[in-house]
Amino acid sequence: MALRNSLKSTYLREALWLTPFLLIGIISLGLLRPLPHFPPPAHSRTVMGSDGVPIQIALPFRGIAMAPPISVGSYLEDSRAPQLLKYAGDSKARQDFSKSLMSQLYPKVLSNNHLWRSGVFQKSTSPYVELETLLAYDPSVYLGCGGPLAPMRSVGLPVLSIWGSCGGQQKPFACPGSQVHARWSYYSEGVFYIQLRVISDLIGQPELADARIASYCQSLADLEKELQPRTLDYRPRVVMAGQYKGDFARAGIVDAETERVIPGDDAERLLIMDPDMIFFFPGSPKDFMQDPRWNGLKAVRDRRVYRWEQSDVTVRPAALRWLAEIAHPDRLHPKVRQLMRDRMMSEFGYRLNDDQIDQMLHVKENSDSVGTERFASNYRAENQQETQR
Repeated sequence: MALRNSLKSTYLREALWLTPFLLIGIISLGLLRPLPHFPPPAHSRTVMGSDGVPIQIALPFRGIAMAPPISVGSYLEDSRAPQLLKYAGDSKARQDFSKSLMSQLYPKVLSNNHLWRSGVFQKSTSPYVELETLLAYDPSVYLGCGGPLAPMRSVGLPVLSIWGSCGGQQKPFACPGSQVHARWSYYSEGVFYIQLRVISDLIGQPELADARIASYCQSLADLEKELQPRTLDYRPRVVMAGQYKGDFARAGIVDAETERVIPGDDAERLLIMDPDMIFFFPGSPKDFMQDPRWNGLKAVRDRRVYRWEQSDVTVRPAALRWLAEIAHPDRLHPKVRQLMRDRMMSEFGYRLNDDQIDQMLHVKENSDSVGTERFASNYRAENQQETQR
């Protein structure tokens, strides 16, 4: 009897090493549990996303939460409705927003700590979405694209896609008389119109999209009338970082990257293309031109290297005119600064000061490049002084 008890005790002690593995197995089985699914709201209205998926928005409306990679600045520019925000982003998104013009128009969004919180979408791309964090703000809708969109929708959360690149199911839009090639439709006004339409529908003011895109198209028509790109004999070959190529024809320039397929890494391809002008973001044109690796480039020899920046529907016409004035200064009067002021005043009732315009145009960074003096705030005054002499 004593021997049997002793053996039993020995077996139990030896089996203890299995306990941690047994517990891990039990916990692992818990991961196989089905995800919860949230039923449609009892009262709602439907908004069509940019990917063609209709989303039911709970009523009464409980606000909007940003889901990465959607930025609150882009939302505010299209909606002008900061009061609808429930969640704006994490600390990194807050830092990025602080550098944008929209943070100056809507300072209370930047200063409201309740709108910013890290970790909400920490693991939202996992099949096992951390629902507790996603539901923390209990909004009526999340604005998203890619990333967390699919797993969030899989459990019934209302995620509305707003970018033209989130599936591309909406009919492309182009300004009347547009010269933009169909294959570049995403890079022209089409992406702006889709996002404007979705946001306008979401906030219950669908008429705003048509009015704003009409103003945008009129600005492009004014540029075409003055530049007359169809009559140009010379169109500079340019290399530009980013997604701006849809408007190249409007600015009277040619994309050097699409002329022919060039093998090699980026540096080799750039040296082979040898463009007339180079535009990039971010970085310093001065540092690029002083780098001996690029001494052989025509754009460097001629000091035709510039810093540029993507822009949304409000100041995009001014950014496009800036590009056209760089390429064809003989055809265009220097109107970029005034156009930026006019666009911001008409869209937001906000007057830009000279420092803000200097920052948006990267006046200081581009000061060593040819043709940028016309964008300085004192350019017109200097010309008047020369004329009087």
